[in-house]
Amino acid sequence: MKLNSMINRFNLILTWISRLAAVNFLWLLYTFAGLVVAGIFPATIASLDVTRKWIRGQRDIKLHHVFKEKYKKSFVSANLLGWILSLAGVVMLINYHLLKEGGGEVFFLAPFFFYLLVILYVVIVIWSFPLLTHYESNLKNYLKNSLILGMTKWPATLSIFVYLFAVTYHFMGVPVLLVFFYISVSSLGWMWLSLRTFDNLEFSKEEQVS
Repeated sequence: MKLNSMINRFNLILTWISRLAAVNFLWLLYTFAGLVVAGIFPATIASLDVTRKWIRGQRDIKLHHVFKEKYKKSFVSANLLGWILSLAGVVMLINYHLLKEGGGEVFFLAPFFFYLLVILYVVIVIWSFPLLTHYESNLKNYLKNSLILGMTKWPATLSIFVYLFAVTYHFMGVPVLLVFFYISVSSLGWMWLSLRTFDNLEFSKEEQVS
């Protein structure tokens, strides 16, 4: 009995390793298929969607089919969202260098407002991608709701930030893990934490209705 239990556990571990590696491979494949600039954001949404289905108990999905369908379906919306956020990030980076070079000439409250904007930006990035994965809406609602959700559910926001930071920090030191598991492991935890918040929101709405 103990031997069978150990074998089953070992098989389960190998199954999950292969699943995570497969998602990471598909992310790389479809990112480069979109010449990176047009592929990275829909590939990320597709990775989040696959892990969302796993968390929901759909473990035997046709991985490539699900990934490809979500990639195609979200191609336009994911790129719009991703590049708007990327351009906003570039603008903020330029402003950071201007503040740094300004030194004492900069209005003393400017750094405060800048770092406040950085926090709000990070909040939007953290929530907008899971929202796009889980709900069907428009770009304006994704941006608006990600900010509202991130600020009202700050423990979940902090948890996601810490998780993604920890995964990035540890995987950067091991390039092999970075190539084979970084996106899939990040997506799995990111989506799991996000779904807990989404489910709580939906449960609260059901209680209000009843």
